[in-house]
Amino acid sequence: MLQRNTKYLTMFLVAWLTMGFSSTILGADTLRHSTNYDKHRAYTGTEDQLYRKVFALAPLAESRSSDLLTGLYFDQSAIASCCIPGLPQTIRLALSNRTDSPGLVQLAYGVDSRQGFITGPESVYLGAWDTAAIEVTLVTDPALPSGQTVRASIHAFGPGLTAATDIQGLTATAVWELAPTEPNTGRMDNVVAVYNGMIWSVTGWGSYREVSVLNPDTDTWSVIPLSRPPFGVGIDRARSGAVHGSKVYMYGDAATAGFTGLWSYNMATNVWLNEAPGGTPPPYSGIWTPAWATDPETGLFYITGGATTPGGGNLNTVYVYNPVTNAWLAPLPNFTTVRDHHAAFIFRRPSDGHKLLCVAGGATSYFTYLTSTQCYDFNTGTWNAENADVPHLPFDWWGMGYCQLECRPPQLWLVGGVTNGTATIHNYSYYHEVGTDTWVSGGTFPSPAAYRLNVAVLDGTIYKLGGSTGGFTPTGTASRITPPCSTYDLIFVDDHGRSKLCISSDTGDYVYHVLTGTGAGEYSGTGVFKTYNYGYYFHNQDGNPWLVYVNHATNINRATGYLKWGAKRINSVLYDRITTNNPTTCD
Repeated sequence: MLQRNTKYLTMFLVAWLTMGFSSTILGADTLRHSTNYDKHRAYTGTEDQLYRKVFALAPLAESRSSDLLTGLYFDQSAIASCCIPGLPQTIRLALSNRTDSPGLVQLAYGVDSRQGFITGPESVYLGAWDTAAIEVTLVTDPALPSGQTVRASIHAFGPGLTAATDIQGLTATAVWELAPTEPNTGRMDNVVAVYNGMIWSVTGWGSYREVSVLNPDTDTWSVIPLSRPPFGVGIDRARSGAVHGSKVYMYGDAATAGFTGLWSYNMATNVWLNEAPGGTPPPYSGIWTPAWATDPETGLFYITGGATTPGGGNLNTVYVYNPVTNAWLAPLPNFTTVRDHHAAFIFRRPSDGHKLLCVAGGATSYFTYLTSTQCYDFNTGTWNAENADVPHLPFDWWGMGYCQLECRPPQLWLVGGVTNGTATIHNYSYYHEVGTDTWVSGGTFPSPAAYRLNVAVLDGTIYKLGGSTGGFTPTGTASRITPPCSTYDLIFVDDHGRSKLCISSDTGDYVYHVLTGTGAGEYSGTGVFKTYNYGYYFHNQDGNPWLVYVNHATNINRATGYLKWGAKRINSVLYDRITTNNPTTCD
């Protein structure tokens, strides 16, 4: 018995020394080191420095046999866990007291503060021959490079006994992977939509015209019976559309029999409808390959550019549609360079909060292709100079799929398409993080290369669907990627439905939503964390024009806080009694 105990004492000392003296031992009450917040972390990296969730690594050491052990021990001598940099990872362990002596066991945590932070319960009571479940949270630094190994430790100190375990994780580069192939021949110039947790492929050029649906939970496609559109069998060249509620909208091309004006398909009822909106419609019964953008704050649709005929009559117009009232609104001013087969985005500029509508790339004719971007500033009511807000594309680019990830800051993605005029159909992807001055490679999706495709975003994953491999040769091949995306990882919701506070653990950026009463709206800024014995508190530094404060008692999982703006008589109270059941998104 003495020999066995000596053996495991030696194992513990080796594990402790392996951590190195550079690791900082944190008490359970020390949620963060100030070094995590003394500078702004960069979210982008080089092409090989993207971050993504990776599968759990194999255990680093074999589990100890419980029938041979006495004393205090973790079920695992070493644990490997997957890490999403910047986002909290919950790790579940079992701590056993295999002795006749009950008592209070103290827990201490260690991690290099340059790699992240770790927190968990401060202590746990264990009866004789008892086992307790332990949950800890590990957050790795968002700026860690690809392939970085993160090591942390947990140490337990009982009545005359000790135990230790390690946690190790690895970050890696996000990659595209094949998704299930769309039924039949697939389609190009298709409209895609997300509804009811599934991805819908609607219209497009292809021999099979029913609506197809991809269920990501089962990784299977299905075809909606009797979903064929009522318009003709020719080219359904909508390419882009927008979703409101259960409806996906698209504008006709006027060359396909019956496909003129604004149409919708109701994904809940399987009904096609020519909407015939009120107001003043566009002067064209058909618009070929425009780019649509939806304002998430107002729900309005913006139909940008396009062409009145294939390869000619290109437009620089922006038509505005309200799906709630089914009415056309006054169009926006025209942008500078006409374009079709392009991309469009709506986001807020981080520097001043101005809302921008941006167009990117596309073609001005069959033989003129664009690298330029241009953005409309809703605050000033004017189009800014080309490439002033979003940098020019890495090459002339048209026929791409496009989407926007609501990260912090937002990411604008371009996928597939044609470069070098009409010479190269490719499978590239690039993204731009708003506020930076570059486009970053997002990798290549599996062959075949395709253009006139479309993409959709569901639960942070980008799905590439359809497209042409050349001419009018549609493909049903689908691909997907889950890019790195820094979102709010601390979310507090008031129990009485008055407010919601979302905080980025890396930058301290926050959004405080006043949900009801005086001052209902959204308030954003940057704040700081301060730790104390049983948790931390967070507040914005300048307090002007409003003051945000939240106290999170980690030992009882409770948060209290408020937003105050005396001049506006806004005093929103936040009282969150159970922080462990908060949502994971800040919608």
